[in-house]
Amino acid sequence: MTTPADSELLTMDGWPGGVNNRVRETEQVVERDERKIPSSQFLRKALNVDFTAEGHPLRRKGYTLTQAGYAHSVWGSDQIGLICWVLGGSLYVGADVDTASAVASVNRYLPMSYVLVNDTIYYSNGRQLGEIYYDGTIRNWGTPIPPTPTVSGPATQAAQGYGRTRQVTATYIDSYGRESGAAEPAFVGAGGDFQVTLPMPLPPGVSEARIYVAQTNSEILYHAQTMVTVGTITVHDSDVGRGRELETLNRLPPVAGQLVTHMNGRVYIARNDYVSFSEALRYDLFRPSQGIYTFPDNVTLLEEAHDGLYVGTERGVVFIRGSDPYDVQQIHVSPYAPVAGTAARVPGEKFGLAVDDLPVWWGKDGAMVVGLPEGQLRQLTRDRLAVPEYGAGAVTIREQNGMSHIVSSLRSGGGEDAMGAVDTVVATVRRNGISLNT
Repeated sequence: MTTPADSELLTMDGWPGGVNNRVRETEQVVERDERKIPSSQFLRKALNVDFTAEGHPLRRKGYTLTQAGYAHSVWGSDQIGLICWVLGGSLYVGADVDTASAVASVNRYLPMSYVLVNDTIYYSNGRQLGEIYYDGTIRNWGTPIPPTPTVSGPATQAAQGYGRTRQVTATYIDSYGRESGAAEPAFVGAGGDFQVTLPMPLPPGVSEARIYVAQTNSEILYHAQTMVTVGTITVHDSDVGRGRELETLNRLPPVAGQLVTHMNGRVYIARNDYVSFSEALRYDLFRPSQGIYTFPDNVTLLEEAHDGLYVGTERGVVFIRGSDPYDVQQIHVSPYAPVAGTAARVPGEKFGLAVDDLPVWWGKDGAMVVGLPEGQLRQLTRDRLAVPEYGAGAVTIREQNGMSHIVSSLRSGGGEDAMGAVDTVVATVRRNGISLNT
């Protein structure tokens, strides 16, 4: 783009083509969306301004320091009216910055990932995890598993060899009524009453322990007794086989991961190079022997897109298609690794789709994409904007003054402008015959 002489006036009626640092100086017309746009209607670089749909620049609002210190992992939800962030080794939660308070001690450097399910926020940073209820209170994500109960009663071995046996296990019930996974079963001989012992007092946040017993030589366990304060109880023959069947055998509480998301009634957690998922509608119980996907590198992107999951690593992005996590198809959709931390949720209506929201993220090829259903990626910037090869960042959507913007903050991971294109145009603004800048 040519630069006007000092004696000339460059008149622009906005930049309806938006920002474009890929157009060459020698190009006169650029085709986009079946329209031919003159190169003069593109802007290569702007500082502290926003643009309307017509391309008119507006001065960007400034910012005010509200809390000093190393802050990161800011996240918010209009649905429950809460915002969260990490500052100085604490997780802050509140309706706004002025009323927020520290609710948990966390690693001050590890990025925090959040997902909202109904009225609860689930969070994890790879080492710590928890739940934030809609009123801002915090609670454990998952209930601890009891130790194997100690049993005494009929012997499990007769003079002629092993006789008939009964399995005995226990679960904890937390103060919210959620049941833990089951302890490793103990065994007691068939016939007659027996005693069961668990350590007392119960762990913090646990309201009771339930004892489950299987009938002779059976693997189906039924609720037989409940323990609250007394560490040893007697189980009678008449108690066995009459209560509710145990549903949490071989289930474990979640393990902290670097990313969390939610799809079709399950929470998914990425920990290092694998992704695990919860039981259906029981977000505190996981089945590690079955509910897991493994990848060749650490997972840096984990986002749902209506009918599947986008999972990104250093080797690119795959789409795990299917609503049943045990019956899915894995499709390689992009060779470009995502930039860590740059995934955000954008309303589906912005892309002409009748879905609540869809993920967008920056790739290490310098382009932003949106992950559509069925594993389809749509390029958002490749035809007009290139950025350097950033190593990490953050993205959010902002709506104000009738404008919708996807706002990115990127941290460099390589050389300056390793992938960008730079050009400059000098403009003079005059008002009432007076030059305001040169």
